[in-house]
Amino acid sequence: MSRGAPGPLRSLALGAALIIGVLAFRAGVGGPLVVEGSTLSPSVKPGSWVWVWKVHRDVQAGDRVWVRWPGSDLTGAYRVVAVGPATVEVPLGAAVNVDGRAVPVSSTEGGWIEQYEDRAAHIIPGGPGCPATTVPAGHVFVLSDARPVAGDSRVHGAIPLDAILGTIATSSGRLGRLHDGFGSRVKHSGAVLAIE
Repeated sequence: MSRGAPGPLRSLALGAALIIGVLAFRAGVGGPLVVEGSTLSPSVKPGSWVWVWKVHRDVQAGDRVWVRWPGSDLTGAYRVVAVGPATVEVPLGAAVNVDGRAVPVSSTEGGWIEQYEDRAAHIIPGGPGCPATTVPAGHVFVLSDARPVAGDSRVHGAIPLDAILGTIATSSGRLGRLHDGFGSRVKHSGAVLAIE
């Protein structure tokens, strides 16, 4: 007896297994997210889609991260400026100092570009300063790229590494459509896609 095309139940089971596998991959590895605030402006504008990797390498200065502030349900996108142990100072109107050295900056129209090894960060200067602050081992100091938006480590202090929900790998533009890497498109539905 020869085997023909797979039966409808087998096809349905294979399709369901594939969908479950893709969803499990997304849940464990990462997924798309809409950044609603301006903390990463000007490089990531409010309403932009980003890809957040939940499985991330060691975080480095210059990385964009999605964090949950300890002791709250507040989450947001920020830039890591120092990984502990370190000392960070944010003088008013001047470059961030890490361990007594200024992070290299250059001026550009409407802001600065901070240089973190192999990453350049477009910054809108301003906002409150911060006196020299000790960042303990196992913690990071994060700042908004839009420095006048002050809900960052200048206010809340350094955060533990386990408060990082993922690293932000890329942004794909404002609302509209995002190619998810699996051959389909995700449309903005008006809701923030949570990565938890």
